[in-house]
Amino acid sequence: GINAEYGGNPAPATDGAPKFSFGNTPATNAFQFSAPLTKSSPEKVSPAKPSPFAGFEFGPRTTSTVPFNWDSFVASPSPTELRNISDPKSVLGALDTSNAAKTAAFIGRLSRIVTNETAGTCQEMVDAILASSYEACNHAFLTNELLVTLDFIKSEDKDFKPVADTDTMIGFLGKSVSQPFFPPVSRKTVAAFVKKEAAKIKNSSSIIGQFEI
Repeated sequence: GINAEYGGNPAPATDGAPKFSFGNTPATNAFQFSAPLTKSSPEKVSPAKPSPFAGFEFGPRTTSTVPFNWDSFVASPSPTELRNISDPKSVLGALDTSNAAKTAAFIGRLSRIVTNETAGTCQEMVDAILASSYEACNHAFLTNELLVTLDFIKSEDKDFKPVADTDTMIGFLGKSVSQPFFPPVSRKTVAAFVKKEAAKIKNSSSIIGQFEI
């Protein structure tokens, strides 16, 4: 309850009850109010909320690249693999350009899978192959193998079957003959057979013009 008196000292109050005193006090002529101190309850800590970015990775991503299998491509070129080639000249590491027959046969197989999308890649590859092969092989022998692959002359191998798309392979050679690596005599030889076999070639007039340099 409340214990109040006029003057003098207030009687002790019961625990938990406020205490009032009326009258003059040393400091002021007013009411005095006091309340017992209570123990403060511990501060509640809310559990941490999960981050909305949990499970995400930030920063540059690293991707593993699988090396291109040139040995497989040279053995059996495919349009899908051809689209994945980033450095056409790397074919030289898998193709034995000192073997004229293998060189000509690969160019023939390549001519069957080229598309408008991959024509530039193929031409760069053919130029690199011919430059290397004409340096390593007898010029006449390599030119002869190219003509055999085109089915312009008969192969001595009875089991030989043409593997080239004639129009496309002639198109490759037509762009290569203007390069310094293509021997002038070989250029004239191929041009002569192109004219002779013009009936087999689409757009033969424009292709023949490429050999008259």
